[in-house]
Amino acid sequence: MISTNEKLRKISDAIFQEAQPPEDRSRPLEWRRSFNFVRLPLKNVQVINSCTVHDCDFVLDDERNANPVNLIKPNVKSKISITGILDEDKTRDSIYFAIKENKDGDIYGIGRHKGKTTITIKSGEPTEEQKNAPAGLYWGNAFRMNFDPGEDDLCFELSMPEEQINTLVASLRADQNSITELGAYLLSYTFEVDDALREHYHPRDIVINDSTLCFAAWSGVTSKIGAQELQGDLEQVEEDDAEYHEEQTVEPRSHQELLQAITSYSKPLTSLVTAIWVLIVVIALNALFR
Repeated sequence: MISTNEKLRKISDAIFQEAQPPEDRSRPLEWRRSFNFVRLPLKNVQVINSCTVHDCDFVLDDERNANPVNLIKPNVKSKISITGILDEDKTRDSIYFAIKENKDGDIYGIGRHKGKTTITIKSGEPTEEQKNAPAGLYWGNAFRMNFDPGEDDLCFELSMPEEQINTLVASLRADQNSITELGAYLLSYTFEVDDALREHYHPRDIVINDSTLCFAAWSGVTSKIGAQELQGDLEQVEEDDAEYHEEQTVEPRSHQELLQAITSYSKPLTSLVTAIWVLIVVIALNALFR
């Protein structure tokens, strides 16, 4: 974690250095700018559908009263966006701001916003080819919102194709308990020591200077489908239980049938034994009276 007492010196748009390095160092350590990947888990997610119909041109006062209706222009558009608040409990990296200490100097302090971090993903159009940027980008940025009293938020505003937005919205509406996460490339500064020594899963300190570029890398909606698996398990349990009861009822039934068979066979056997005993008695009596 960066100390809020630490001071940085801006060398260029791409590099900050320690403003007061220890005397035993051969050079000041640097914070270097690049596109750093950040994961932004969202909570309190909302879907916003909006549209515009008309727009009004801005003109000077002497032109405004000539024919006011000519200032109204059609501007028919529909937009869909997803908004949420960064879930700090699931966030790995910490984002700081480089705050200029004075207007004329190059010394910056380090600070953090006191409010929440909001993320907005909206449908947009790809950029056309420009002198300083390639074509086909879906523009985005990150900035500190602290203009009104009591306001101090970090805001991410990103865009992506409408088709992808609609896919995410459909997933969100299908499962209100789903988990939404965004990955983005944030133009920011990181400490050269961390860049050289840290593992990719270690937490990281990131510094941004004013408003900065940020592009959506991916966004995902994870739905919990465990209930369906549990339902399948319950059905299997019920089938197994039915089979168990069936086996339990078949066994007594077979035993009962066996007893009945033995009983049915024992009746003729009893009669045969009785006849044999009668024959023995008759033979004995004949032998005695001869």
